[in-house]
Formats: sequence, C-alpha cells, structure tokens
Amino acid sequence: MKFFKKVIRVRKSEKRGSFVQVANSKVVFYMHLQLIKDNILSVVICYTYRRSM
Repeated sequence: MKFFKKVIRVRKSEKRGSFVQVANSKVVFYMHLQLIKDNILSVVICYTYRRSM
C-alpha cells in the first residue's frame, strides 16, 4: 500500500510540473509577441519619422 501511495504522489507532482511548464511557455510566447509588436511599432515610427523629414 505504501508503494501505491508513492506512485500516486509522483504522478500528481509530474502533472503539476507539466502544467507549470505549459504556463511558462505561454508566458514566454506572449512576451515574444509583445517584443515583436514593439519592434514593428518602432520600425514604423522610424520610417514615418524619416519620411516626414
């Protein structure tokens, strides 16, 4: 019975770990999107600024 409880505990912790990994990858993905948006905006601003000069 003790062995069975250990297996259940390990499985629960594994699931929690994978959930955290998924959450982390989503956060990284959103940060990456924000960086891309910021880069595009800065390029557009520089381009329009140069054209207006």
